[in-house]
Amino acid sequence: MRNFSVLSDLDFESVVSDLIAGEVGTHVERFARGADGGIDLRWRLPGGQLAIAQCKHYFKSSFSQLLASAKDEVSKVKKQAPGEYRFYTSFDLTVSQKQKIYELFSSWMSGPELVYGGRDIDGELTRNGEVERRHIKLWLSTGTELFWATNSELASRSSMLRTRLERTLNTYIEGDSYEESMKILDEHNVCLIAGVPGIGKSALAQMLVASYLALGYQPIEVSEDIKEAWAALDTKHSQIFFYDDFLGQISFSERMGKNEDSRLANFIDAVGGMKHKKLVMTTREYILRDARRDYRRLVDLGDDLHFILELDDYSRLDRAQILYSHLWHADVSVECLAELSDGGWKRIVDHSGYNPRLIEYCTGPSFDSSSKGYLDRFVDILTHPEELWRNAYERHLIDSQKALLLTLASMPVQASHPDLQAAYLSFCSESHLHANAASFRSSLEMLEMTFISIAKRGAEVMVSFHNPSVAEFILDQIREDPATLSSLIASVVFFEQLTALRNATGEDSSFSTSASSGVVRHMPINLFGDEFTEALMGTFESPSPVKILNQSGYVTGYEDPYGLFENRLEAVLGLEPELRPPNTWIESRLVFLADRWKNLQGEKSDAIRLYRKVSKLQKDRSISVSEEVLAEFHETLESWLSSSLEGTSDWSAFVDFNSFEDVDDIDDDIRDQFLDHALSELDAWDPSPPDLNDLVELAELFDVYPSIEESVAEAHQREEEHDAKQEDDSHATRYPRSRMSETGGDIDEMFNRFKASES
Repeated sequence: MRNFSVLSDLDFESVVSDLIAGEVGTHVERFARGADGGIDLRWRLPGGQLAIAQCKHYFKSSFSQLLASAKDEVSKVKKQAPGEYRFYTSFDLTVSQKQKIYELFSSWMSGPELVYGGRDIDGELTRNGEVERRHIKLWLSTGTELFWATNSELASRSSMLRTRLERTLNTYIEGDSYEESMKILDEHNVCLIAGVPGIGKSALAQMLVASYLALGYQPIEVSEDIKEAWAALDTKHSQIFFYDDFLGQISFSERMGKNEDSRLANFIDAVGGMKHKKLVMTTREYILRDARRDYRRLVDLGDDLHFILELDDYSRLDRAQILYSHLWHADVSVECLAELSDGGWKRIVDHSGYNPRLIEYCTGPSFDSSSKGYLDRFVDILTHPEELWRNAYERHLIDSQKALLLTLASMPVQASHPDLQAAYLSFCSESHLHANAASFRSSLEMLEMTFISIAKRGAEVMVSFHNPSVAEFILDQIREDPATLSSLIASVVFFEQLTALRNATGEDSSFSTSASSGVVRHMPINLFGDEFTEALMGTFESPSPVKILNQSGYVTGYEDPYGLFENRLEAVLGLEPELRPPNTWIESRLVFLADRWKNLQGEKSDAIRLYRKVSKLQKDRSISVSEEVLAEFHETLESWLSSSLEGTSDWSAFVDFNSFEDVDDIDDDIRDQFLDHALSELDAWDPSPPDLNDLVELAELFDVYPSIEESVAEAHQREEEHDAKQEDDSHATRYPRSRMSETGGDIDEMFNRFKASES
């Protein structure tokens, strides 16, 4: 049976109204609860008599409660004396339960078949699919549940994403942005959602992902680096990629410090040309603006970035419906709900500080939603949101719990349980706090659902801040306290912790760029220069806390991300001279990397970029390493690039390093080797290689394109046939929404339902 719990009582009435209208072929009127006793829906029978229906969305209640409520309606129905009466409930009725309700209303019913339980409504929806499609939350809930049920391996792998999608489906209110973003995805395959913090970017993106899950698309969540998406790209399946906060939650340096702008732009280009692939990304508007200013490939895309959706503020009706939906699904007392009736809702909906994220918090389990004064407390949070975390942090947390949050602020956006525990214990030791595995577990339990979120990603338990506003608050605590920052630097277990602290507290926003987001206060890291430099050298060869994904999407434990050490050394070289380790240490790292390259370890594009940076700094006399070491560094890289030409990316790196300007510069043996590779790739992939464009560009450079032109044409033909086959499934039929009016009267009637429920 369909999951009616995702619907509010208003949603449920709307579904029933559409089902009746489709059956009787006439307009069905809807009424506010209590306005006309015993009537939720009304229409005229063929003979002119009035028919009425009552809707009871009782999925959380017992049958005895439902029966008691039905008995209260009998006297009201008697006054109306309808020609026909129907009773609809989401409760899954047994035959005897249906009979008991029928006996109450038998004077106005032709038989018990006019008592519709959840299973009856489910059957009606199966016979009237267009009604289900019109109600997006119900349709998506059904579609996603079917997807997970038939893709158990993916369900296990994507449990974090599944949990978030299901939570969002409960409270999401479909606005114009949903239709607009679906149109963008249909036309361009890529949709970038930008907007201010808390506006609902992630919720909209999750709804888009759910929409394509319902169409059979496999979800691929990118958490740290766009390379995860490249690794998971599978031309044989329809896929939707979801990259939330792709430029970072606080500043774009979190995500864009590793030449990811080019990789991201290339992936956007690839997805844009594959109709059975979709990419949804979100970011804060000001971070996108800064990133496009400072990253070349994002600037290049800017002239034709027609797939960006700027998420603006909500209409008054949208605000009201979001609030109502959250209240309906929350555990808020009847007395507290009643405070929002008779216009009380206006103090929230019309408040200048209205924010969906705050609405979620004030209707959640951590907020007092049972005692008198709920509305005043709610409004106080909207007026002074900065006090939300400060009060909880300063008044309710002990030092060990604060230490966990401070440690988490130095970790990746999602930190694994064992990595976070190791960093936490180290920080507590440095801060002279007693801590062990038991205190770590108890701190996690205390902080979950308020400051932090805990979920599984594949086999790993991952910890993250509950939302970016919490992360910003904790970073402020670090910026304001030199002793805390000093202890964190001295206690780091992972090199990336230093990256995070540098980005959050330095005058520039990353090791290698001087661009700042302009939204944070800075405590110069230079105040702790010696400590910082010592920590850099001590953690350079540490394992990475960033978890990467293999081809199947599983978390691979502590395997180093590609280019880990190349990127770490480049970050060090981007520091101010006074923070850089000695030249002898830099020289030793060049030898370390050369030894890895001899064993074919590393990331080629990152290695090339590092080599060019080292050469430039040596030429500018910013560093001084021996010419012998630099020469070996160059020779080893050159040998690695030319001796391991297996994939198209290997050939791209080889060409990039050698900077061929003329085809005559290319050896005939190399040209023949590439031709064999190109033909092999075109033959191996169905419908076509994911990097087909790169392959064609290289073929033109090597002057062998005529030899593969026919194979390229065949690949394009296979791709078109594949796209055409999936075309019918990739476009859901969407129906116009029935909207309430923007008038306060209609919204009043909606919130007065809570007052009616009190009586």
